[in-house]
Amino acid sequence: MKLFHLNPSVYSMFRQKNEASLSNSSFVLHSHELEEYEKKKSDRFEICPELKYSIIADLIERHLGTNIVVIDPAVYINKERVRDFYKYILNFKDQDLCLARNNKRNSLCASFMKVKCTKKTLALFRHILERIKKNQANSPEEPVINNVIEEWKERITFSELNNKIVCTPFIVSDAIRKNYYAWVISTRNEGMSQTKLYNHKVKIVYDHRFINREDFAYYKV
Repeated sequence: MKLFHLNPSVYSMFRQKNEASLSNSSFVLHSHELEEYEKKKSDRFEICPELKYSIIADLIERHLGTNIVVIDPAVYINKERVRDFYKYILNFKDQDLCLARNNKRNSLCASFMKVKCTKKTLALFRHILERIKKNQANSPEEPVINNVIEEWKERITFSELNNKIVCTPFIVSDAIRKNYYAWVISTRNEGMSQTKLYNHKVKIVYDHRFINREDFAYYKV
């Protein structure tokens, strides 16, 4: 199964850590470099939603007949559970779409998704893209994708991924943390440049001991 990491170049730490985590797994990791996108201080998101869903629609069209996993820049895969993670994702190979839940907002989180690449899911993501384009510039993607999934619930097969894919950085116990498959490192990011946002997320990772001091010193921009 192919895993696509949407990756502005400044997020190289997350890309390199995921390459290491997935090196002995059955996932085929593709880092989709976003050199054409540079976050400005006025941007609210690390990837503008219109660009993100244009990329995903293109990936679906190019990989019809297969399953893919698409993750946002600041997603960290747990190396210790990567084999269990792969087996878990295989349970959903026949589902059109799978997302994890953002427990903080009690909604589906679009930072991590498993997609079955078919003409139907291509139509779904093109529809999401058109809805995002019609929204106010730089508006959040999460309400859009939650609404569209609700509207399409009779037309697609959908499963919610369990909480071993965690959409929050606030995990207080190392013993609990080790059971998780992946973490979405989310943080307030309005008004930050890409470099400042990156450093802030690396600090979150460092403070919660996902990486050690040497890693932090090496990967820090």
